[in-house]
Amino acid sequence: MEQMNPLLDLDSKDEVRMIGIWGMGGIGKTTIAKYIYEQLRHQFSPHNCFIQNVRETSTKHGLLHLQELLLSKILGKVDEKLWSVEQGADLIKSRLGKRKILIVLDDVDDVKQALAQECAWFGPGSRIIVTTRDKSVFNFCYVVYDVKCLDKDDALNLFVHIAFKGRRPLFADIQLSLRAYELGHGLPLALEALGLYLHGKFQKAWEIALASFKAAPYENITNILKVSYNSLNKDGKTAFLHVACLFNGDPVWRAMTLLDSGELGISLLEEKSLINISNDGYIAMHALVENMGRQIVKLESGNKPSDQRILWDPEDIYSVLVENARLLHLRRLDMTGSKDLKELPNLQEAVCLEELILRGCISLKRIPTSIFRLSKLKKFDLFNCDGIKNLIIIGESEPTAIQVNSSGRCMHVRLIRMDFQQKKEMESVPLTNLSVMGNIKIELELLWGDADHLCFISEQKTSDKQMMSETCAAQLSSPPYSFKSLDIMRLTRNKKRDPFECYSFTDFPWLTDLNLINLNIKKIPDDINHMQVLEKLDLSGNDFRVLPTSMIHLPRLKHVTLSNCRRLEALPELYQLETLTLSDCNSLRVLVNLLHSEQDQRRYCLLELRLDNCKNVQSLSDQLTRFTNLTYLDISRHDFETVPTSIKDLSSLVTLCLNYCKKLKSLKESLPLSLKYLYAHGCECLDTSIDHDVDHLDLSPCIQWKQDSSQIIRFPAGRRSEEVHACECFQETKMPIMNQAVTRSPISVLIQRLKPILRGLYNSIP
Repeated sequence: MEQMNPLLDLDSKDEVRMIGIWGMGGIGKTTIAKYIYEQLRHQFSPHNCFIQNVRETSTKHGLLHLQELLLSKILGKVDEKLWSVEQGADLIKSRLGKRKILIVLDDVDDVKQALAQECAWFGPGSRIIVTTRDKSVFNFCYVVYDVKCLDKDDALNLFVHIAFKGRRPLFADIQLSLRAYELGHGLPLALEALGLYLHGKFQKAWEIALASFKAAPYENITNILKVSYNSLNKDGKTAFLHVACLFNGDPVWRAMTLLDSGELGISLLEEKSLINISNDGYIAMHALVENMGRQIVKLESGNKPSDQRILWDPEDIYSVLVENARLLHLRRLDMTGSKDLKELPNLQEAVCLEELILRGCISLKRIPTSIFRLSKLKKFDLFNCDGIKNLIIIGESEPTAIQVNSSGRCMHVRLIRMDFQQKKEMESVPLTNLSVMGNIKIELELLWGDADHLCFISEQKTSDKQMMSETCAAQLSSPPYSFKSLDIMRLTRNKKRDPFECYSFTDFPWLTDLNLINLNIKKIPDDINHMQVLEKLDLSGNDFRVLPTSMIHLPRLKHVTLSNCRRLEALPELYQLETLTLSDCNSLRVLVNLLHSEQDQRRYCLLELRLDNCKNVQSLSDQLTRFTNLTYLDISRHDFETVPTSIKDLSSLVTLCLNYCKKLKSLKESLPLSLKYLYAHGCECLDTSIDHDVDHLDLSPCIQWKQDSSQIIRFPAGRRSEEVHACECFQETKMPIMNQAVTRSPISVLIQRLKPILRGLYNSIP
């Protein structure tokens, strides 16, 4: 009650309080709610009620029955027969709106079952208490009490009280009680079940019972815990099983990266009380819930490891691979960091394999040819596999007919194969979606060169709106590729590497997202306007001086990133853009042709502009006047002493970044009234007094930075940039070098932590 009293706030006589009690199954929500109800019911007599098993009652009898039950418990007989949920809600408001009421709704799992929707439905001084496993049940009216598992002392006290019924336990009893506590992991339901079962039994029976419980918790406990799992949709259940088998205790970003449902799946599990996220970003799933998830996976396969959708036990993994089992259900194989791995098993029957991760397998010398006949392979990571060379991505010379829209119309397109150089006689299957990382050579019809990463997604069926016209198709010199997105990059910018050859874009009519990064491209083809559905373009880290003027004829292009294009001097008139990133384009002189723009009455649509470390832009203030719709502007690391005067006239500007403008002295009378967020970190000469109210203000000095601020490189899309120093004031938790979200495949089998057994495993494979 100590923790609940501030939430109940019984001293507030006129306020209606709605309190949510939230936690996993078996943690004691109902017990807490019953105790509160018994303590308070006399203060609300006769208008009080406790409705148990709301979820079950609603499922069996419907919401109308719940509403009738609530009204009858508080008012007695209700003359008016309810015929709709809406009428029931109106009747609750009209009959209870002036009464001081205590209502407890126990085990609610749907927002509709929380019959108390708003404080205004009840009279002054009312208290409404709802228990649930699903936090999404609570709206803004609720204050929420998050029920945690018992700590060691409380858990032991509870268990001893139940198991010994007041008898003083002996020393041996205490040792067994500690084992019981460890098995219950602080969950009251488990501790109570163990205590009741062990009460009155001899020591040997305790030993047997505890060992049995460790292997398989009691069915009634599992059934209660399983309620939340059963309420999940298909994607939620998949996310839960993968967390239970693989990610418990891992950083949350890792699970989000590897799970197909990503952040949404993790958030759903947290709402359902199936996991907790620690303050430092780690996933915590109760041991009994984890055990339940793993049992579900085992039962699905009939306790046959080779048929499991997920493998986590090293011994099971070892037996499956050594016995050369038919891995018909294998969809993801991760052997990251297996430095002693010299050879892969034969994967020719792993027909469902979608992801093969061999990152850091430095002893691996060859890849089985069967890999290139796996038609569902979507991700192939050979990063830091120094022994694997000559991997080549080839565009098919012969076109393939595919259906391109719902009407059944077909078009001939070219698909992609993966192969090893000088082994072109080897049979490989065409691939429609793939992310490959490592030392690769790309040979498409009009794109040639080496890279560290390639990712593409093909459009199998395209809406008529996205389809290019038949006239356009007829003009193509050769059948096109069916890419919807294409990502080619080198992980660092290296001037010594040969430029990537980019001859033409005519073969890519369906691209909506194109990223060519750190490839030292010297010229962008003029026919870029053939990509009529292109929406996002990233050409960061390349060596071109200008962009084709034909880009103005890309009607759907909204987002362009040109970070670290250090030779870029000018831009075409891209009126259609909404976001433009030019970070570290330090040769850039012209954003807008001012003479031409005075004659052209079209307005720029630009909302976000990043110009950090673009110090050579001429007449910056005049050029910014053309971007009247700007809401976000970053002009950090410039050498001006006062901000460009035109900024004050940007009436939609919400965020302004001026970090490391080391010569900037004053911001007085230079900011627009619309500004809400101002960042001027590390501005050494700045007068910190400003005459403007903002919601967030950072004028702090950079205490830790010891190098010249020109070395700071911050790209909005971190995976686009080379590795450079960053100010320690802004350093965050280290993330993977690649944004794994570029792979959009589902996760089904992860084999991890194999290093302790890999040497023995692969020595035993003939």
